[in-house]
Amino acid sequence: MGYVLEGYKEITMGKRKTTGAHPELAQTLIAMSGQRNVLTVYRPFVLFTGSLEAALMLSQLLYWTPRAVIQVSDNQTGTVEKWIAKTDVEFSQELCLSVYGVRSARKRLENMNILHTRIKKFGTTPMVHYRLDIELLETSWRVWLSQGGLGENAKSDSLPIKCWGAPRLSAVL
Repeated sequence: MGYVLEGYKEITMGKRKTTGAHPELAQTLIAMSGQRNVLTVYRPFVLFTGSLEAALMLSQLLYWTPRAVIQVSDNQTGTVEKWIAKTDVEFSQELCLSVYGVRSARKRLENMNILHTRIKKFGTTPMVHYRLDIELLETSWRVWLSQGGLGENAKSDSLPIKCWGAPRLSAVL
């Protein structure tokens, strides 16, 4: 009896098989560590957004932005903007977040004014369409850096961490 992971070798239960220097399970884990299976969250993104989930979504949106294929003309400016279309479930699966986590991350990025969204049908399915405001992201990032965004915490594990997108502790108390 064994389990088959999509795109990977069979993992057998019971008698342990080894191939080469590593047991099969270890080989499967090593195979899973390739780029296709990596979600990257840069610490500065977490500090900038104030949320691990929002940082993860920002990282993925930055990945998808140059690959966006949906073009929408802006009637006011006459420019063509590229949008990314994904359902909450698709982003949930892509980011390994709950649907609530996806919505929460999206709301945080929208509140930072760096993400624009709209719901439109893609085929017959209503989907959220995403567009990063790259110019505003760049401006916000520069302001954050000028206010000491990375500060001393960028090179150490010491606390407290200064998160720009997160509410200040004094404001919560």
